[in-house]
Amino acid sequence: MARGPGLALLSLSLLPPLLLLVAVIGHAAAQDNCTCPTNKMTMCERSGPGGRCQCRALGSGLLVDCSTLTSKCLLLKARMSASKSGRALVRPSEHALVDNDGLYDPDCDQQGSFKARQCNQTSVCWCVNSVGVRRTDKGDQSLRCDELVRTHHILIDLRHRPDTRAFNHSDLDAELRRLFRERYLLHPKFVAAVHYEHPTIQIELQQNASQKAAGDVDIADAAYYFERDVKGESVFPGRGGLDVRVRGEPLLLERTLIYYLDEKPPSSP
Repeated sequence: MARGPGLALLSLSLLPPLLLLVAVIGHAAAQDNCTCPTNKMTMCERSGPGGRCQCRALGSGLLVDCSTLTSKCLLLKARMSASKSGRALVRPSEHALVDNDGLYDPDCDQQGSFKARQCNQTSVCWCVNSVGVRRTDKGDQSLRCDELVRTHHILIDLRHRPDTRAFNHSDLDAELRRLFRERYLLHPKFVAAVHYEHPTIQIELQQNASQKAAGDVDIADAAYYFERDVKGESVFPGRGGLDVRVRGEPLLLERTLIYYLDEKPPSSP
């Protein structure tokens, strides 16, 4: 038989005072646990239907889905807001882009994607790809960027400490694939390959627009979260640095360089 609210109150009244206090405090703590487990650069409050916890990205104020990764565009905007407050290896394509422009305050659309044209406060504008990396020369506000060209291939170039003994390639491959699947929620089919030639590691991520289904994490977002982890600037709240172990041996990474290959080669405006 279902218990009515009167019976529930009666059972609480029979608890010893100390246990009752613990129960009330525990309930209040659970109600106040309104945070975003995948993005620490958010403001969260119970403003949703029925008092549901909702989180908005710093800088843009857009609602984010905390069950998955936040887009790179929103993360960059949040960072700017906070600051104001070998043989076995792959040779990057001649059309591959490297992010040499550093951190900037991006314009994001309502879905959190980069707008094709970005401008700074001095009216200098340029076109970017879907990961926010400049793909044209800089111009003025008359510059036109007709489309947001998708980055479909990302090459992450890593180096671990050279004084570390060489890892077994198969073990290293399996551990990095597990990392991207479990920590960054990236579907395994988008990790195309893991190359290794001591001490250099290369991870290839590939994802065409037609392959990305609704709810799939974008390779651009997974790569950005990974890059921040490697640099000791994790986006995840309350987590320590990146702790990757291959057969119990720590993988100590010294640097990372990321190449981006777009579906269309870069062009001049």
